[in-house]
Amino acid sequence: MRSVKGIALAAVVAAGLVAMPGAEAIAADGPAIRASDIRFHTNDDDKDYDTNVRIDVVDRYGTVAAHLEGVLGLFKDNTDNGPFSLTVQNPSATKETVRGGTLKIHLDTVGRDEWRFNLNLIVRFEDNSTLGSRVNGIRMSHKIPDGTWGIG
Repeated sequence: MRSVKGIALAAVVAAGLVAMPGAEAIAADGPAIRASDIRFHTNDDDKDYDTNVRIDVVDRYGTVAAHLEGVLGLFKDNTDNGPFSLTVQNPSATKETVRGGTLKIHLDTVGRDEWRFNLNLIVRFEDNSTLGSRVNGIRMSHKIPDGTWGIG
C-alpha cells in the first residue's frame, strides 16, 4: 500500500516541481531547431555517383534532430557540393540539446569508393542563432563507412 507521503512526492515530481536525484532535467526553454544544411568540398578523391550518404544531427540525448539520406550524385575532385537541406525530425530539439550533440555520416557504397572531403554543417534555430560543425581532411570509404563529429 502506498503512503500518503509517497503519493504526494510522486505528484510533485510529475508536476516538475522537484527533480529526482540522478535524473537529468531536460530544459524545455531555448530556441527550437528550425533548419539545418550541410555543404561539402571534395578534395582529391571523389564521391562516386552511386554512393548513398546518410547524415544525422543527433542531440546530446541521442535523439535524431535532423536527417538527410540519398545518393546526392557524383562529387567530382576539387568541387563544392551543396548546400543540402536536412529534414527536421525532432522539432522540439533546442539549441541547448543540440549543443554537445554529434553529426553522424554513414556511407553505403556500391563496390569500392573512397571520398576525401571537408564539411560545413549549420543548424539554425527559431531565434536565428546557429550551431555547427566544420571539419577538414575527412576520409571515408567502403572500409571506413562511418564518421562522427561534435556540434558546438
